[in-house]
Amino acid sequence: MTDGKGLWIVDRFEGEVAVLQETATKAMRNVPRSDLPDGTREGSALRLRDGDWVPDADAERERAERIRRLMDGLFGP
Repeated sequence: MTDGKGLWIVDRFEGEVAVLQETATKAMRNVPRSDLPDGTREGSALRLRDGDWVPDADAERERAERIRRLMDGLFGP
């Protein structure tokens, strides 16, 4: 399981700007959409490595599973 440190989630797009939220601190950051990897969408999990944004598929799957379990707890499977 990832520790969340340095993990950013794409919150939304505002035109050509992506608004990212860091999971550990809840800090927000605006990033030019062109700086993100192809296929990045709302909810994508990214890490900043050597100045480049890279997808974190494991963190994204873990996050989706955690959200699914929470939803199941609220509304049933």
